[in-house]
Amino acid sequence: MAYREPNDLGSIALSDEGLAVTTSGSPEVLVPWDEIDSVAVDVTEIMGEVHRAVVFDHVSGEFFEISDRADGWEEAIEHLGDHMALLVDAPLEVCREARPDAEPIELARRRKG
Repeated sequence: MAYREPNDLGSIALSDEGLAVTTSGSPEVLVPWDEIDSVAVDVTEIMGEVHRAVVFDHVSGEFFEISDRADGWEEAIEHLGDHMALLVDAPLEVCREARPDAEPIELARRRKG
């Protein structure tokens, strides 16, 4: 296996236990699924460049964002329905089609029970 430089924008990975997130210079953090209330995509335009981020709302009222430039972003969105109740049929497609002039689009919510 070839050595690969870590992405400065971090990484995201899903597991049965929760969401594993790393950011540049920080250790991996595992957020259990029962601590994530909802997930949405938010799109902004900065100096003509479109930036997409998935926003995870934590049960504490806090939130964190993961850039679409983070390693594992697309795979995580594709498999979100394995761990949460989807509110849209194709979350990755919704993320790709979302535009900067729109409100954030809620993709999934915590499963009840």
